[in-house]
Amino acid sequence: MLNSELKNLSYDIDEELNHLLEEYEVNPLSLCAVVLARTLLFTKPYGIEEDFKKLITTVIKENNEISRMQ
Repeated sequence: MLNSELKNLSYDIDEELNHLLEEYEVNPLSLCAVVLARTLLFTKPYGIEEDFKKLITTVIKENNEISRMQ
């Protein structure tokens, strides 16, 4: 998948998440919790659960480092 395709996919996901916020009248944190949990479950059958956990850990660490620099 090309970077441009990933960018378009990201925009489509953003639109869908916003739609779900409105449709279910849920707050963003609750929606994030559901999406994260479902994504983790989604990775299990593909054998990439540990890789996904490492990815999330890396993203959190990098975000914390960026926040400290600001």
